[in-house]
Amino acid sequence: MPNHHRFNRSRGLCGFEMENEFAAARSMRSFAAKGNQIMSMAPGQLRILKLAAAFFLLQFLPHHFTKLHEVFSFIYPLLALLVFCVTIVGAVVAGIMWMSARETESKSVCGNWFATFAFTFAIGIGVSIASAAYGGGLPTGSFTMQFDQPLWSDSSSAAHVSGDITPRQKMLGSVVRHIVENGQKQDIIEQLGPSEDDGYFASSGRDLIYCTGPQRDSPIPIDNEWLLIWFDSSGRTARYEVWSD
Repeated sequence: MPNHHRFNRSRGLCGFEMENEFAAARSMRSFAAKGNQIMSMAPGQLRILKLAAAFFLLQFLPHHFTKLHEVFSFIYPLLALLVFCVTIVGAVVAGIMWMSARETESKSVCGNWFATFAFTFAIGIGVSIASAAYGGGLPTGSFTMQFDQPLWSDSSSAAHVSGDITPRQKMLGSVVRHIVENGQKQDIIEQLGPSEDDGYFASSGRDLIYCTGPQRDSPIPIDNEWLLIWFDSSGRTARYEVWSD
């Protein structure tokens, strides 16, 4: 009996390993099929994918070049929306044509165009998510300057800057990572100064609020941007958010 039990266990482990190997083989075949789909595309379709990738990668520029902020806040979102709409419509049309096509060659052409639009859409979504993660969930340009207390405390540090973002906005990433996160209320006040108690978002229950400058990442930036901070019962930061009024 012990030997029989040992044999079954060994067999079960072997079967589990074989299932894993089969699953890995299926994944490799699926990946290879997608690769073959891309390789079978016409040069024009591959060029579209490259241009789409280059276009969506432009989202990373304002994280480092803040003077591009105004262009990327208004023009780029409109162009990106247009590209997404074209890819969705193109994929739907190509899919319908693929289903209605009877000849193998026609199906292949329609399938390639469907893949082109689908991959373009996927690239756009993927790069957009990566860009947001790269910015740490903060508006673009928030990590271009280290915290400078005298500059932060300057009365003009949140004032509009033509063709650029404000000093406070440039150092916002440094502020939240090195001062606000897990910080104590008194220490934060010593670094950032007293809260700007002007009644904005009082209903939110926020404990501290600081204006960082004009609204960012909006096609029509007509509002101001604020850093809101909440504390727990021990006086330590519970959360922080960037809001627009």
